[in-house]
Amino acid sequence: MRNISVGLVNQVLITLLNFISRTIFIKTMGVEYLGINGLFNNILTVLSLAELGIGNAIMYALYKPLSREDRPKVAAIMQYYRKLYLIVAGVVAAAGLLLVPFLPLLVNTEKAIADITMYYVLYLCNTVFSYLFSYRASIVNADQKMYITKIYYFAFYLVQFILQSALLVATHSFLYYLGAQILCTFGNNYFLSRKAVRLYPYITGRDVLDKDERRVIFDNIKSLFLYKLGGVLLNNSTNIMISIMIGTVWVGYYSNYGMYITALLLFINIIFSSMNASIGNLNISAEPEHKCSIFNVLNFIAFWITGFSAIALFILFNDFITVWIGSEYILDRLTVGAIILNFYIMGIINPVWIFRDSVGLFKHTKYVFMVTAVLNIVISVILGRLAGLGGILLAAPVSRMCTNFWYEPLMLYKIYFKKKSADYFKKQFMYLLIMAVSGTAVYMLTKWNTQVTLAGFIVKVLVCGLVPNILFCTFLRKTAEFSYIKQNYISRIIKKISKLRLN
Repeated sequence: MRNISVGLVNQVLITLLNFISRTIFIKTMGVEYLGINGLFNNILTVLSLAELGIGNAIMYALYKPLSREDRPKVAAIMQYYRKLYLIVAGVVAAAGLLLVPFLPLLVNTEKAIADITMYYVLYLCNTVFSYLFSYRASIVNADQKMYITKIYYFAFYLVQFILQSALLVATHSFLYYLGAQILCTFGNNYFLSRKAVRLYPYITGRDVLDKDERRVIFDNIKSLFLYKLGGVLLNNSTNIMISIMIGTVWVGYYSNYGMYITALLLFINIIFSSMNASIGNLNISAEPEHKCSIFNVLNFIAFWITGFSAIALFILFNDFITVWIGSEYILDRLTVGAIILNFYIMGIINPVWIFRDSVGLFKHTKYVFMVTAVLNIVISVILGRLAGLGGILLAAPVSRMCTNFWYEPLMLYKIYFKKKSADYFKKQFMYLLIMAVSGTAVYMLTKWNTQVTLAGFIVKVLVCGLVPNILFCTFLRKTAEFSYIKQNYISRIIKKISKLRLN
């Protein structure tokens, strides 16, 4: 619970800081630089392909030796991890520099931006520095102490926020803005690495994995690489496609929405990734039926959070943007609907991903995201020409629904739970109907409020906060998953509150 609570508080604070930082950035630098920021971040995420799969595979390899307190084995795994990350840093740096001559093809702006190559190289430096020392954080996370990495991350993010905000207001310099980011990225990784050594001093040992152990880890890395390669191409090709087909400035407009979608997905990911090590242990000890029941509970939680959020986003998103920075920054309904549909699909499939990574089903899903990514690029080109920005953004959810949305649960049930997946898809269809009914009710209650004012926005927030949750509770109160949560979590919270009142 500490991992989840610290992670959630950490993300709330970071989201608030992001909100303030984005406001300052737009007012001082403009939407063109916002587009450059989003584009370069995505390009360098794609260039970081060399890392894909290493972190998850090492985490999976650490679970068993940590539970058995096999310190020499843990130290050997960490040394292997260190070597791999040094290679990754070199590969990313080289690939990034090779891309410099092609920047004019990727950046599509109406007016020229000075020093664009220098900005790109600084983004590249920040990405490369992120691999220095950071490998040691994996043992902290694998040992179910993710809250420590979250605390360090927030501390340095706060320093970065203060430095960047002050520099933007005082100098309006994008160069200084990026310099502060590099400094804080390096500082976070360096000091977290020192903390890991203090907690686990034996990881600095020179133990070496034997050939068979390295082969097992490397096989998992290869499987994860293929899977995550597709994921990175799918999640990060969108901004590149927008920049090339429509214009880099539209990356900036979209990023205002994308920032909050990313924050919400991180909230959901924190909840489930904090359970990663626990599910890994569940895989070792629990009975199959119990594993499946826990998976159903996680699906239930994922739907409730994601479904409620999707309804609220559809009703509130454009109003929020208008109140925040002005109506000139809002996108049309098709585009907003495509963004939210993609968010919903990514949110509800989280339990499948967490189980897949925790139980090591890397080999069975390694190609699916590659197919999704290729399909996304093809559909983006077609729909982008037909419907512009909305068409490009609609390509991602359509590609997901055609591939991993159904294939990954199918494999999880077939190989891990050893039963048919029909029950999973029935539940997903039921959840979708409940969300549609609840969303329609909220829309009918708020459609009268067409003038965007702060007071009207607050009324919509209250309706979105109450109505979906009341309807979800009404429809789902008799399910086994609701009963499990009520018995194991809600009842405990009520008892603790009662004790506090009595004291």
